[in-house]
This record gives sequence, structure tokens and C-alpha cells, in this order.
Amino acid sequence: MARALRRSIILDFDGTIVDYRERFYQAYCNFAKKPLDCKTFWGLRAQNKKMAELLDSPHFLKDFDMALESPDLLQEDKLLCPPEFLHALKKKYNLVVITNRKNEKALLLQINTLGIQDCFSEIMTTADLDKQAIISQYSKKDVVVGDSEEEIIAGNKSGLITIGVLSGLRTREQLLKANPRVIIESIMELPKVLEGLDFLV
Repeated sequence: MARALRRSIILDFDGTIVDYRERFYQAYCNFAKKPLDCKTFWGLRAQNKKMAELLDSPHFLKDFDMALESPDLLQEDKLLCPPEFLHALKKKYNLVVITNRKNEKALLLQINTLGIQDCFSEIMTTADLDKQAIISQYSKKDVVVGDSEEEIIAGNKSGLITIGVLSGLRTREQLLKANPRVIIESIMELPKVLEGLDFLV
């Protein structure tokens, strides 16, 4: 069925579909001169502390970004839902991945390794376009699901339905400031929310 006839669900990848925190923290420890403990590190990240500051030097930032998407570290990511869940969701909706990752080859390899390569009609990185530009290509009946303010704000600007998810770094209070229509604990709650929206198609 063509995209125009089905609702598209635009899903952020890290923090929404996969738990990336172990990978991120390990990459940080590999580059920081005096790494903070895990709890302190994530507390500062939740307060939007910049990685250049946490790494002691902005010179490490480029190497950190490259290491973050290395195949070895990507193995640390865990799916936040069973593959069968995404396969079932795909039968009813066009599932689209958007991500700030730059290494598309490593992303596609990871998606294949996780067994979810057939779940998505489109996989889009921000290597060429930012999330706002990507999301603006979709219609007002479509849905943006993300764990940060970035996706929610982009979706709201384009008039799409926005859903915040608490499986990432942000708290409910932080996501509420971005004004999503709904906040859920994880994407496992998505089908019930979508059923309530389907009359809008």
C-alpha cells in the first residue's frame, strides 16, 4: 500500500527503538581523562551538559563521535521491544527510522544484526538533512515518536502528531516542555495510542 494511503510512524532510533546508554558511556570512558561514574555522567547529560565539556577537551569530540558508531560498540545496544513487535506494527503502518547517526553503513548493519531490517519502509540519517527537514516531508496525519525534545519540536513545527517516549534520557517534565500530544513509557504502548488516532486517517 502506498505511503499516502497509510499512516507513517516516524521513529527516532536511539532511545526509542534501541537502548544506547551502555555504548555511549563506554565510548565516553574510552576518551575521558578522568571518567565520571555512570550515574553522575547521565545526570549531567540529562541536564544537557555538552560532550565537549565532559570529555575534558573539544579535540576529542570528533574521535568520540566516530567511536560511538563503531561496530564493536554498537554490539552493546539492546532492542527496547521484541523484533516481532515491529514486524506486527509494520503490517498496519509505514515505519520510518530517523537518526542523528552519520555512519549509515554501520547503522544498516546493526539493524540487520538485530533482525529488524524488514520492518522499515525508510531509514533516514541526518548526514544530509536535519530532522526538521526530514519530518517536514510527511503529512499531518503522520506520527513522530521520539525520546528527546528534538523530534517532538520538529514534528510540532510541521503539524504532525507527536508522541514522547520515556525510554531515553529525558524525563517526563523535560518532554512536556516540548508539548507532545502524548507521552508513553515505551514504544510497546504505541499500538493502543495509534488505535485512538486511526479515525484521523
